[in-house]
Amino acid sequence: MLGLTTDPSPHGLSSAQQSKTMTRHQGSGQSSKGSSAEAPKTNTIFGRNHAAAIEQETILWGALCDNPEKATKYIADDAVMVNPFMFGDMRPKGKDTEPSLKEALESGEPVLSFKIQDSKVVEIDLMAVTILYSGTLFRQVGDGAGGEGKVKTINVTGSSTWRQVAGGDWVLAAMHVVEVPK
Repeated sequence: MLGLTTDPSPHGLSSAQQSKTMTRHQGSGQSSKGSSAEAPKTNTIFGRNHAAAIEQETILWGALCDNPEKATKYIADDAVMVNPFMFGDMRPKGKDTEPSLKEALESGEPVLSFKIQDSKVVEIDLMAVTILYSGTLFRQVGDGAGGEGKVKTINVTGSSTWRQVAGGDWVLAAMHVVEVPK
C-alpha cells in the first residue's frame, strides 16, 4: 500500500546514517538530544508522521550545516524555501526563481550549527506534515586572531512542510525561517 511500507529507507526513520537528535554541531560529530514535548507513540500513522517530521527537519538542517548543495536529496524538485541565513535575502527560492533553489543552495553559505528548542507537528494529510519550531542558529562571522571568527547566535522561528513520496521517503515541500527580534 502506498506510503505504508516497512521496507527500510536510506533517509527514513530506521536509517543507520540518520541521527535522532535535535542539535547539530558541524564537523564535530557530537550531538545532544534537544527538549520537546513528548511525542506520540510510533505505532500509529500519526505517531510515525510526527517522528518523521522532527527527524527529517533535523536531518535537513544537518545537511544545510555540512554542505547545502548536498541537502537537495531531502528536498522535492518543486519545493520553495525562504531562508535568509542560507541565501542572504528573504525572497522565496524555487525551481522557477532567479536564482533557482538549486543554484541558491550551491552558492549558499552554510551555518555552523543549529538547535531546535521546541517543535509542534501538524498532520496535514496521511502523507504530509508541517513542523513549526523555534530554534537557534550559530554562524561564524568575522576573522579573529589565529584565523578563527566569532560565533553569532541567531534566534529563529521556522516551519517546514514535508510530504511522503511513493518509496516511503519524506521530502521537503516548503520551508520558511525568520529571525526572532530581540
